[in-house]
Amino acid sequence: MRWPLRVAAALAIVVAGGACGSSITVPDQGIIVTGCQQPAQCYRSDCACTRDAVESGACTVASVCTDPNDPSTCNCPHSFDLGAGGFDSQCIEEAQACIGRGVFCGGAGALCKAPGSTCDGTGDPPMLIPTIGMPALEPHCQFLNDICCPGTSTITDGGMPTD
Repeated sequence: MRWPLRVAAALAIVVAGGACGSSITVPDQGIIVTGCQQPAQCYRSDCACTRDAVESGACTVASVCTDPNDPSTCNCPHSFDLGAGGFDSQCIEEAQACIGRGVFCGGAGALCKAPGSTCDGTGDPPMLIPTIGMPALEPHCQFLNDICCPGTSTITDGGMPTD
């Protein structure tokens, strides 16, 4: 009597296995996008990290493509691509180009502005960057020549308002 039960169990497994669809409903997580593609750009390693230099495009260079019609074949040029006197570049987005290179800009609601601007409540929030010597974060403007419009409270302990 046990034999028919085993056959029935094996048949149920085969039938259940055949009930699966032939298409995969979960997207493939193994896709790797290659090349330097938008919104990333090739940022020069010798970028001045001023707001003017980044916004004017002086810090970016064209990528080098083996096939101009296929962006996955584009990579950022390096000094060995350009010969003597060349530079290196890296495929990153603008927010990553000059991370926290500017002045300390603390306080709740602090904002960073272009040089010559007035503190009118508009601007970019400071970036939190690691401090030297202790595991904490400090708010700094992104660009070297940014001005800080301080927030309403003082920050003294690496990013946490004290009042």
